[in-house]
This record gives sequence, C-alpha cells and structure tokens, in this order.
Amino acid sequence: MGYNFTFEDITLVVLDEAPADLCFVASAFEALSVGKINIDMISQSPPKGSSSGLAFTLSDSDLGAALETIAKLREIFPKIKISVSSGNTKLLISGDDMKNNYGIAAEVLTPSPQPMPMSG
Repeated sequence: MGYNFTFEDITLVVLDEAPADLCFVASAFEALSVGKINIDMISQSPPKGSSSGLAFTLSDSDLGAALETIAKLREIFPKIKISVSSGNTKLLISGDDMKNNYGIAAEVLTPSPQPMPMSG
C-alpha cells in the first residue's frame, strides 16, 4: 500500500452559504494567505443556486487569525455561516493502490481485532 500520515490539532472550518464563484474562493484564500494562515485541505460542495459550502483545514494554532480574516469576509458577504471544529486528527492515505482498487479506505479504517483481556 501507500503512505499513512496523521496530523493532529487540526481545525475544520466550513463556510456555508458562501458565494459559489471562483472569485470569492480566490479572494477568501488570498485573505487567509495575507494573514499567514496555512490551509492544507480544501473541499467545496456543489452549488445550490448562487451559493455553496466551502470547507478547509488549518492548524488549531491558526484558528484565531483565521476567524479574524473570516469576520472581515463576512462584512462583505454577510450571508456566510461559519462552522468550526477544532482538535481533530487528519489521516492521509496515499498510493497507487488507491487509484485502481476498491476497499482500501475500508481496510485502513477497520480496527484490527484486539485480544480479549483474561480475567481471573
């Protein structure tokens, strides 16, 4: 298989009802970049009319600065709703097997059997 990495102390930020256009996405990440906030994963949900959801992850230590930047974005785009989840762990699974084989995510995420403790 490929490589497994874990990253701890990760914050997931979701901007719901954000404008569903590339100009907004670019300006949001430009603003975060100016704030020296490292974004390491981005996901955008399919548009619903003129809005969509934009999610990204960053280090827990960057959350305060990210919220300041997002507050400025909300001054321009007041319909944006923010959800934040901190203290997460991100698991990265990568490799050529992921491209052509099914079941790898299930295999990686299925816990291995633990021996039953002996009492007595």
